[in-house]
Amino acid sequence: MKKFLSITILSIVVLLSACSKNSNNSASPTNSTPNSPINLTAALVTNSQISLNWVDSSSNETGFHIERKNLNGTYSVIATVGANVNTYLDNSTTANTTYVYRVNAFNTSGNSINYTNEVTVNTTLGVDSLVVTLSTNQVENNGWDQVLITVKDKLTGADVTATSNLFINSGSFATPITSAVFTPYSNGSFTISATQGTILSNLAPLTVVSASPSAFTHKILVEDYTSSLCGYCPREFYDLDTYTQTHPKCAWVAVHCTGLGQDNYAFQYSANMESKFGVSGYPTTIVNRRTTWGEDTATLNAETAKWTGLGLALNSSISGNTITGTAQVKFNFTTTKPLKIVIAMVESGLLASQDNYYSPSGGATPYLYNGQNPIPNFNEKYCFRATTTDAFGDSIPVAATYKNNVYTLPFTFNLSGVNAYNAAYTLKPANCRIVAYVLDGSTAIWSSTKGVLNVQYAAVGAAQPFD
Repeated sequence: MKKFLSITILSIVVLLSACSKNSNNSASPTNSTPNSPINLTAALVTNSQISLNWVDSSSNETGFHIERKNLNGTYSVIATVGANVNTYLDNSTTANTTYVYRVNAFNTSGNSINYTNEVTVNTTLGVDSLVVTLSTNQVENNGWDQVLITVKDKLTGADVTATSNLFINSGSFATPITSAVFTPYSNGSFTISATQGTILSNLAPLTVVSASPSAFTHKILVEDYTSSLCGYCPREFYDLDTYTQTHPKCAWVAVHCTGLGQDNYAFQYSANMESKFGVSGYPTTIVNRRTTWGEDTATLNAETAKWTGLGLALNSSISGNTITGTAQVKFNFTTTKPLKIVIAMVESGLLASQDNYYSPSGGATPYLYNGQNPIPNFNEKYCFRATTTDAFGDSIPVAATYKNNVYTLPFTFNLSGVNAYNAAYTLKPANCRIVAYVLDGSTAIWSSTKGVLNVQYAAVGAAQPFD
Protein backbone atom coordinates (compact mmCIF):
# COMPACT_ATOMS: atom_id res chain seq x y z
CA MET A 1 0.00 0.00 0.00
CA LYS A 2 2.77 2.48 0.85
CA LYS A 3 4.53 1.50 -2.37
CA PHE A 4 1.40 2.25 -4.43
CA LEU A 5 0.92 5.62 -2.75
CA SER A 6 4.52 6.62 -3.49
CA ILE A 7 4.14 5.74 -7.19
CA THR A 8 0.90 7.74 -7.38
CA ILE A 9 2.43 10.89 -5.84
CA LEU A 10 5.44 10.64 -8.17
CA SER A 11 3.14 10.41 -11.18
CA ILE A 12 1.25 13.52 -10.13
CA VAL A 13 4.50 15.48 -9.72
CA VAL A 14 5.65 14.36 -13.15
CA LEU A 15 2.29 15.39 -14.69
CA LEU A 16 2.34 18.76 -12.98
CA SER A 17 5.84 19.33 -14.18
CA ALA A 18 4.78 18.47 -17.72
CA CYS A 19 1.74 20.76 -17.59
CA SER A 20 3.84 23.62 -16.27
CA LYS A 21 6.40 23.25 -19.07
CA ASN A 22 3.78 23.07 -21.78
CA SER A 23 1.96 26.21 -20.55
CA ASN A 24 5.18 28.28 -20.95
CA ASN A 25 6.04 26.94 -24.37
CA SER A 26 5.46 30.30 -26.26
CA ALA A 27 7.52 32.53 -23.95
CA SER A 28 11.26 33.05 -23.92
CA PRO A 29 13.00 31.19 -21.09
CA THR A 30 14.59 33.49 -18.57
CA ASN A 31 17.94 31.87 -19.15
CA SER A 32 17.86 32.33 -23.00
CA THR A 33 18.17 35.27 -25.41
CA PRO A 34 14.87 36.99 -26.30
CA ASN A 35 12.93 36.42 -29.47
CA SER A 36 13.56 38.94 -32.24
CA PRO A 37 11.16 41.89 -32.54
CA ILE A 38 9.21 42.09 -35.85
CA ASN A 39 7.27 44.45 -38.13
CA LEU A 40 9.39 47.58 -37.82
CA THR A 41 7.78 50.66 -39.39
CA ALA A 42 8.92 54.27 -39.65
CA ALA A 43 7.22 57.60 -40.29
CA LEU A 44 8.67 61.06 -40.95
CA VAL A 45 7.45 63.58 -38.38
CA THR A 46 9.70 66.49 -39.48
CA ASN A 47 13.00 66.58 -41.33
CA SER A 48 14.70 66.14 -37.92
CA GLN A 49 12.32 63.59 -36.40
CA ILE A 50 11.53 60.02 -37.45
CA SER A 51 9.09 57.87 -35.47
CA LEU A 52 9.76 54.10 -35.20
CA ASN A 53 7.35 51.33 -34.17
CA TRP A 54 7.82 47.56 -33.84
CA VAL A 55 6.15 44.47 -32.39
CA ASP A 56 7.59 42.93 -29.19
CA SER A 57 7.81 39.13 -29.66
CA SER A 58 9.37 38.14 -26.33
CA SER A 59 8.60 38.28 -22.62
CA ASN A 60 12.14 38.09 -21.26
CA GLU A 61 13.86 41.07 -22.88
CA THR A 62 15.67 43.65 -20.80
CA GLY A 63 15.22 46.17 -23.59
CA PHE A 64 15.77 46.99 -27.26
CA HIS A 65 18.66 48.39 -29.25
CA ILE A 66 17.75 50.84 -32.05
CA GLU A 67 20.39 50.84 -34.76
CA ARG A 68 20.72 53.29 -37.65
CA LYS A 69 22.96 53.88 -40.63
CA ASN A 70 23.12 56.22 -43.59
CA LEU A 71 22.08 54.63 -46.86
CA ASN A 72 25.52 53.24 -47.68
CA GLY A 73 27.01 53.40 -44.20
CA THR A 74 27.52 51.06 -41.23
CA TYR A 75 24.99 50.40 -38.47
CA SER A 76 25.54 51.77 -34.99
CA VAL A 77 23.35 51.82 -31.88
CA ILE A 78 21.72 55.25 -31.53
CA ALA A 79 19.44 54.44 -28.57
CA THR A 80 18.39 51.80 -26.06
CA VAL A 81 14.87 51.50 -24.60
CA GLY A 82 13.51 49.34 -21.81
CA ALA A 83 11.45 46.16 -21.74
CA ASN A 84 7.96 46.20 -23.28
CA VAL A 85 8.67 49.50 -25.14
CA ASN A 86 7.81 49.34 -28.84
CA THR A 87 8.31 52.94 -30.04
CA TYR A 88 11.17 55.39 -30.44
CA LEU A 89 11.36 58.96 -31.74
CA ASP A 90 14.68 59.71 -33.43
CA ASN A 91 15.38 63.44 -32.98
CA SER A 92 18.88 63.41 -34.42
CA THR A 93 18.24 63.23 -38.16
CA THR A 94 19.37 65.73 -40.78
CA ALA A 95 17.27 67.13 -43.59
CA ASN A 96 17.61 65.62 -47.07
CA THR A 97 19.29 62.42 -45.85
CA THR A 98 18.38 58.76 -46.28
CA TYR A 99 18.50 56.58 -43.16
CA VAL A 100 18.11 52.80 -42.60
CA TYR A 101 16.88 51.41 -39.25
CA ARG A 102 16.68 48.03 -37.53
CA VAL A 103 15.89 46.91 -33.95
CA ASN A 104 16.86 43.90 -31.84
CA ALA A 105 16.04 42.76 -28.30
CA PHE A 106 18.53 41.90 -25.55
CA ASN A 107 18.78 40.54 -22.02
CA THR A 108 21.52 39.24 -19.75
CA SER A 109 21.98 36.22 -22.00
CA GLY A 110 22.66 38.34 -25.09
CA ASN A 111 20.97 39.81 -28.13
CA SER A 112 18.10 38.30 -30.08
CA ILE A 113 19.31 36.04 -32.87
CA ASN A 114 17.79 38.27 -35.58
CA TYR A 115 16.91 41.90 -36.11
CA THR A 116 13.64 43.29 -37.28
CA ASN A 117 13.17 44.01 -40.96
CA GLU A 118 15.07 47.06 -42.19
CA VAL A 119 13.19 50.27 -42.96
CA THR A 120 14.54 53.09 -45.11
CA VAL A 121 13.44 56.69 -44.62
CA ASN A 122 14.36 59.75 -46.64
CA THR A 123 13.90 62.94 -44.67
CA THR A 124 12.56 64.74 -47.75
CA LEU A 125 9.53 62.46 -47.92
CA GLY A 126 6.66 62.16 -45.46
CA VAL A 127 3.43 60.21 -45.36
CA ASP A 128 1.57 63.13 -46.97
CA SER A 129 4.58 64.10 -49.05
CA LEU A 130 4.72 66.62 -51.86
CA VAL A 131 5.95 65.76 -55.33
CA VAL A 132 7.84 68.41 -57.29
CA THR A 133 8.13 68.12 -61.08
CA LEU A 134 9.91 70.50 -63.45
CA SER A 135 9.02 71.40 -67.02
CA THR A 136 12.65 70.62 -67.87
CA ASN A 137 15.62 69.25 -65.94
CA GLN A 138 18.19 71.17 -67.99
CA VAL A 139 18.00 74.83 -68.94
CA GLU A 140 20.28 77.50 -70.36
CA ASN A 141 21.40 80.46 -68.31
CA ASN A 142 20.49 83.07 -70.92
CA GLY A 143 18.25 85.36 -68.91
CA TRP A 144 15.09 84.19 -70.66
CA ASP A 145 14.74 80.39 -70.48
CA GLN A 146 12.50 79.44 -67.59
CA VAL A 147 11.53 76.37 -65.59
CA LEU A 148 7.91 75.77 -64.64
CA ILE A 149 7.64 74.21 -61.16
CA THR A 150 4.62 72.06 -60.28
CA VAL A 151 3.89 70.70 -56.80
CA LYS A 152 1.31 68.00 -56.22
CA ASP A 153 0.00 66.19 -53.15
CA LYS A 154 1.38 62.64 -53.34
CA LEU A 155 -1.78 61.03 -52.00
CA THR A 156 -4.51 62.99 -53.81
CA GLY A 157 -2.68 64.17 -56.89
CA ALA A 158 -4.01 67.69 -56.32
CA ASP A 159 -1.96 70.61 -57.59
CA VAL A 160 -0.80 72.51 -54.50
CA THR A 161 1.83 74.71 -56.15
CA ALA A 162 0.12 77.95 -55.15
CA THR A 163 0.11 77.04 -51.44
CA SER A 164 3.61 75.58 -51.28
CA ASN A 165 6.90 77.18 -50.31
CA LEU A 166 9.50 76.67 -53.03
CA PHE A 167 13.27 76.44 -52.64
CA ILE A 168 16.35 76.10 -54.78
CA ASN A 169 18.84 73.78 -53.09
CA SER A 170 18.18 72.43 -49.61
CA GLY A 171 19.30 72.34 -46.02
CA SER A 172 21.42 75.29 -44.90
CA PHE A 173 21.92 76.29 -48.54
CA ALA A 174 18.21 76.55 -49.34
CA THR A 175 17.10 79.79 -51.01
CA PRO A 176 13.39 80.64 -51.34
CA ILE A 177 11.90 80.92 -54.82
CA THR A 178 9.15 83.49 -55.08
CA SER A 179 7.47 82.17 -58.22
CA ALA A 180 6.60 78.80 -59.72
CA VAL A 181 8.11 80.15 -62.94
CA PHE A 182 11.84 80.13 -62.20
CA THR A 183 14.50 81.92 -64.24
CA PRO A 184 18.00 80.53 -63.50
CA TYR A 185 20.68 83.04 -62.57
CA SER A 186 23.87 80.96 -62.48
CA ASN A 187 25.31 77.78 -63.95
CA GLY A 188 25.55 74.55 -61.97
CA SER A 189 23.65 71.59 -60.56
CA PHE A 190 20.76 72.45 -58.26
CA THR A 191 17.67 70.94 -56.68
CA ILE A 192 14.16 72.36 -56.49
CA SER A 193 11.99 71.41 -53.52
CA ALA A 194 8.81 72.44 -51.75
CA THR A 195 7.38 72.47 -48.24
CA GLN A 196 4.04 72.87 -46.57
CA GLY A 197 4.59 73.27 -42.86
CA THR A 198 6.67 70.25 -41.84
CA ILE A 199 5.75 68.29 -44.96
CA LEU A 200 8.64 68.07 -47.39
CA SER A 201 8.95 67.22 -51.05
CA ASN A 202 11.41 65.30 -53.14
CA LEU A 203 14.47 67.08 -54.50
CA ALA A 204 13.95 67.63 -58.22
CA PRO A 205 17.34 67.93 -59.98
CA LEU A 206 18.02 70.91 -62.24
CA THR A 207 21.10 71.51 -64.36
CA VAL A 208 21.80 75.03 -65.60
CA VAL A 209 24.27 75.36 -68.47
CA SER A 210 25.75 78.32 -70.32
CA ALA A 211 23.75 79.89 -73.12
CA SER A 212 24.38 78.14 -76.40
CA PRO A 213 25.64 80.26 -79.32
CA SER A 214 22.78 82.27 -80.77
CA ALA A 215 21.48 81.31 -84.17
CA PHE A 216 20.71 84.96 -84.87
CA THR A 217 22.55 88.21 -85.51
CA HIS A 218 21.98 90.75 -82.77
CA LYS A 219 20.90 94.09 -84.20
CA ILE A 220 20.19 97.11 -82.03
CA LEU A 221 17.62 99.88 -82.09
CA VAL A 222 18.88 103.46 -81.75
CA GLU A 223 16.08 106.02 -81.42
CA ASP A 224 17.25 109.60 -81.90
CA TYR A 225 14.84 112.20 -80.47
CA THR A 226 15.47 115.22 -82.63
CA SER A 227 14.07 118.26 -84.42
CA SER A 228 14.91 120.30 -87.49
CA LEU A 229 14.83 123.29 -85.09
CA CYS A 230 17.47 121.77 -82.79
CA GLY A 231 20.83 123.40 -83.47
CA TYR A 232 22.74 120.75 -81.50
CA CYS A 233 21.06 117.84 -83.28
CA PRO A 234 23.39 117.83 -86.31
CA ARG A 235 26.12 116.58 -83.97
CA GLU A 236 24.13 113.45 -83.04
CA PHE A 237 22.96 113.06 -86.62
CA TYR A 238 26.55 113.17 -87.86
CA ASP A 239 27.72 110.56 -85.35
CA LEU A 240 24.87 108.16 -86.13
CA ASP A 241 25.14 108.67 -89.88
CA THR A 242 28.86 107.93 -89.75
CA TYR A 243 28.39 104.85 -87.56
CA THR A 244 25.47 103.22 -89.40
CA GLN A 245 27.16 103.50 -92.79
CA THR A 246 29.71 100.92 -91.65
CA HIS A 247 27.68 99.09 -88.97
CA PRO A 248 24.57 97.48 -90.48
CA LYS A 249 23.65 95.91 -87.13
CA CYS A 250 22.47 99.32 -85.95
CA ALA A 251 18.90 100.28 -86.89
CA TRP A 252 18.61 104.07 -86.69
CA VAL A 253 15.18 105.60 -86.13
CA ALA A 254 14.86 109.40 -85.95
CA VAL A 255 11.90 110.45 -83.82
CA HIS A 256 11.19 114.04 -84.83
CA CYS A 257 9.46 115.98 -82.06
CA THR A 258 7.40 119.14 -81.57
CA GLY A 259 9.08 120.53 -78.47
CA LEU A 260 10.95 123.34 -80.27
CA GLY A 261 8.23 124.31 -82.71
CA GLN A 262 6.98 123.32 -86.15
CA ASP A 263 8.80 120.27 -87.49
CA ASN A 264 6.92 118.90 -90.49
CA TYR A 265 8.36 115.42 -89.95
CA ALA A 266 7.34 115.12 -86.30
CA PHE A 267 5.94 111.65 -85.63
CA GLN A 268 2.25 111.54 -84.79
CA TYR A 269 2.85 110.04 -81.34
CA SER A 270 6.23 111.62 -80.58
CA ALA A 271 4.90 113.45 -77.49
CA ASN A 272 3.70 110.15 -76.03
CA MET A 273 7.09 108.59 -76.60
CA GLU A 274 8.94 111.56 -75.09
CA SER A 275 6.78 111.34 -71.99
CA LYS A 276 7.15 107.58 -71.74
CA PHE A 277 10.94 107.62 -72.01
CA GLY A 278 11.61 110.81 -70.07
CA VAL A 279 13.04 112.82 -72.95
CA SER A 280 13.63 116.38 -71.70
CA GLY A 281 15.81 117.85 -74.43
CA TYR A 282 17.27 117.31 -77.89
CA PRO A 283 19.19 115.49 -79.04
CA THR A 284 18.46 112.48 -76.84
CA THR A 285 19.33 109.06 -78.18
CA ILE A 286 18.09 105.89 -76.51
CA VAL A 287 19.65 102.51 -77.27
CA ASN A 288 17.34 99.48 -77.28
CA ARG A 289 14.80 101.43 -75.22
CA ARG A 290 17.00 100.69 -72.25
CA THR A 291 19.79 103.21 -71.91
CA THR A 292 20.68 106.72 -73.03
CA TRP A 293 23.56 106.87 -75.50
CA GLY A 294 26.66 108.86 -74.57
CA GLU A 295 27.66 109.27 -78.23
CA ASP A 296 30.46 106.72 -78.04
CA THR A 297 30.88 103.93 -80.55
CA ALA A 298 32.10 101.48 -77.89
CA THR A 299 28.62 101.32 -76.33
CA LEU A 300 26.98 100.50 -79.66
CA ASN A 301 29.62 97.88 -80.45
CA ALA A 302 29.13 96.25 -77.04
CA GLU A 303 25.36 96.13 -77.52
CA THR A 304 25.57 94.46 -80.91
CA ALA A 305 27.96 91.85 -79.48
CA LYS A 306 25.46 90.66 -76.88
CA TRP A 307 23.67 87.32 -77.01
CA THR A 308 20.19 87.38 -78.50
CA GLY A 309 17.51 84.76 -78.00
CA LEU A 310 15.37 85.47 -81.04
CA GLY A 311 15.54 86.41 -84.70
CA LEU A 312 13.23 88.34 -86.99
CA ALA A 313 12.36 88.04 -90.65
CA LEU A 314 10.45 90.50 -92.85
CA ASN A 315 8.82 90.41 -96.24
CA SER A 316 6.47 92.86 -97.91
CA SER A 317 4.90 93.86 -101.19
CA ILE A 318 3.19 96.98 -102.45
CA SER A 319 -0.05 97.24 -104.38
CA GLY A 320 -1.48 100.65 -105.14
CA ASN A 321 -1.56 102.69 -101.96
CA THR A 322 -1.02 99.70 -99.65
CA ILE A 323 2.03 97.87 -98.34
CA THR A 324 1.32 94.41 -96.92
CA GLY A 325 3.61 91.81 -95.45
CA THR A 326 4.53 89.68 -92.48
CA ALA A 327 6.96 89.92 -89.62
CA GLN A 328 8.17 86.63 -88.17
CA VAL A 329 9.82 86.00 -84.82
CA LYS A 330 11.73 82.78 -84.13
CA PHE A 331 12.58 81.96 -80.53
CA ASN A 332 15.74 80.38 -79.19
CA PHE A 333 14.33 80.20 -75.65
CA THR A 334 11.15 79.32 -73.80
CA THR A 335 9.65 81.93 -71.52
CA THR A 336 6.43 83.14 -69.95
CA LYS A 337 7.76 86.68 -69.69
CA PRO A 338 5.60 89.11 -71.66
CA LEU A 339 7.09 90.22 -74.97
CA LYS A 340 5.91 92.87 -77.40
CA ILE A 341 6.55 93.65 -81.04
CA VAL A 342 6.69 96.97 -82.87
CA ILE A 343 6.43 97.21 -86.67
CA ALA A 344 7.30 100.68 -87.91
CA MET A 345 7.90 102.53 -91.15
CA VAL A 346 10.81 104.98 -91.45
CA GLU A 347 11.54 107.28 -94.36
CA SER A 348 14.67 109.04 -95.60
CA GLY A 349 15.11 111.75 -98.21
CA LEU A 350 12.92 114.19 -96.30
CA LEU A 351 14.42 117.63 -96.90
CA ALA A 352 14.36 120.37 -94.29
CA SER A 353 16.09 123.58 -93.28
CA GLN A 354 18.10 122.20 -90.35
CA ASP A 355 19.36 124.51 -87.59
CA ASN A 356 23.08 124.00 -86.97
CA TYR A 357 24.96 125.47 -84.01
CA TYR A 358 28.19 123.86 -85.25
CA SER A 359 28.84 126.91 -87.37
CA PRO A 360 30.36 130.36 -87.01
CA SER A 361 26.95 131.85 -86.30
CA GLY A 362 26.02 129.06 -83.89
CA GLY A 363 29.29 129.26 -81.98
CA ALA A 364 29.81 125.51 -81.40
CA THR A 365 32.79 123.61 -82.75
CA PRO A 366 33.92 121.64 -84.61
CA TYR A 367 31.98 122.97 -87.58
CA LEU A 368 29.73 120.46 -89.24
CA TYR A 369 28.13 120.45 -92.69
CA ASN A 370 30.35 123.26 -93.91
CA GLY A 371 29.37 125.40 -90.97
CA GLN A 372 26.06 126.31 -92.58
CA ASN A 373 23.30 127.59 -90.32
CA PRO A 374 20.68 126.63 -91.16
CA ILE A 375 21.63 123.75 -93.44
CA PRO A 376 19.46 124.03 -96.57
CA ASN A 377 17.78 120.92 -97.99
CA PHE A 378 19.15 118.77 -95.20
CA ASN A 379 18.39 115.08 -95.76
CA GLU A 380 16.54 113.97 -92.63
CA LYS A 381 17.17 110.21 -92.58
CA TYR A 382 15.12 107.32 -91.16
CA CYS A 383 12.31 109.50 -89.83
CA PHE A 384 9.73 107.58 -87.80
CA ARG A 385 6.57 107.93 -89.93
CA ALA A 386 4.04 105.25 -89.01
CA THR A 387 3.41 102.01 -87.15
CA THR A 388 0.99 99.16 -87.70
CA THR A 389 1.29 98.26 -84.03
CA ASP A 390 1.20 100.42 -80.94
CA ALA A 391 4.36 102.53 -80.80
CA PHE A 392 5.14 100.78 -77.50
CA GLY A 393 4.42 97.34 -78.93
CA ASP A 394 1.64 94.81 -79.32
CA SER A 395 1.76 91.76 -77.08
CA ILE A 396 3.08 88.48 -78.42
CA PRO A 397 0.97 85.60 -77.04
CA VAL A 398 2.80 83.77 -74.25
CA ALA A 399 1.72 80.51 -75.87
CA ALA A 400 3.97 81.41 -78.83
CA THR A 401 7.17 82.09 -76.91
CA TYR A 402 8.80 78.68 -76.86
CA LYS A 403 12.04 77.41 -78.33
CA ASN A 404 12.14 76.94 -82.12
CA ASN A 405 8.62 78.31 -82.56
CA VAL A 406 7.98 80.90 -85.28
CA TYR A 407 5.40 83.58 -84.50
CA THR A 408 3.99 85.36 -87.56
CA LEU A 409 2.28 88.74 -87.51
CA PRO A 410 0.74 90.16 -90.72
CA PHE A 411 0.90 93.92 -91.23
CA THR A 412 -0.51 96.59 -93.51
CA PHE A 413 0.70 100.16 -94.12
CA ASN A 414 -1.04 102.86 -96.10
CA LEU A 415 1.13 105.26 -98.04
CA SER A 416 -1.00 108.12 -96.75
CA GLY A 417 -0.70 109.32 -93.16
CA VAL A 418 -0.61 112.35 -90.89
CA ASN A 419 2.14 113.92 -88.80
CA ALA A 420 2.01 115.24 -85.23
CA TYR A 421 0.13 118.33 -86.47
CA ASN A 422 -2.44 116.19 -88.28
CA ALA A 423 -1.03 117.36 -91.59
CA ALA A 424 -1.25 114.79 -94.38
CA TYR A 425 1.78 113.22 -96.07
CA THR A 426 2.39 110.49 -98.62
CA LEU A 427 5.23 108.01 -98.21
CA LYS A 428 7.67 107.37 -101.04
CA PRO A 429 8.21 103.59 -100.87
CA ALA A 430 11.63 103.77 -102.53
CA ASN A 431 12.86 105.92 -99.61
CA CYS A 432 11.30 103.75 -96.89
CA ARG A 433 12.29 100.78 -94.84
CA ILE A 434 10.26 98.61 -92.49
CA VAL A 435 11.73 98.17 -89.02
CA ALA A 436 10.48 95.47 -86.62
CA TYR A 437 11.69 94.92 -83.09
CA VAL A 438 10.77 92.71 -80.15
CA LEU A 439 11.03 94.10 -76.64
CA ASP A 440 10.50 93.11 -73.04
CA GLY A 441 6.93 93.98 -72.10
CA SER A 442 7.14 93.15 -68.39
CA THR A 443 7.03 96.72 -67.10
CA ALA A 444 6.03 100.20 -68.21
CA ILE A 445 9.29 101.70 -66.92
CA TRP A 446 11.63 101.44 -69.88
CA SER A 447 14.90 101.80 -67.98
CA SER A 448 14.24 98.78 -65.74
CA THR A 449 13.51 96.29 -68.52
CA LYS A 450 15.73 94.25 -70.77
CA GLY A 451 14.54 96.59 -73.51
CA VAL A 452 14.72 95.54 -77.15
CA LEU A 453 15.84 91.96 -77.69
CA ASN A 454 16.44 92.15 -81.42
CA VAL A 455 15.69 94.23 -84.50
CA GLN A 456 15.24 93.61 -88.20
CA TYR A 457 14.80 96.00 -91.10
CA ALA A 458 14.13 95.65 -94.82
CA ALA A 459 13.32 97.81 -97.84
CA VAL A 460 9.69 97.97 -98.90
CA GLY A 461 8.93 95.11 -101.28
CA ALA A 462 11.96 93.09 -100.18
CA ALA A 463 12.30 89.86 -98.22
CA GLN A 464 14.73 89.75 -95.31
CA PRO A 465 15.15 86.24 -93.84
CA PHE A 466 16.32 85.35 -90.36
CA ASP A 467 20.00 86.13 -90.07
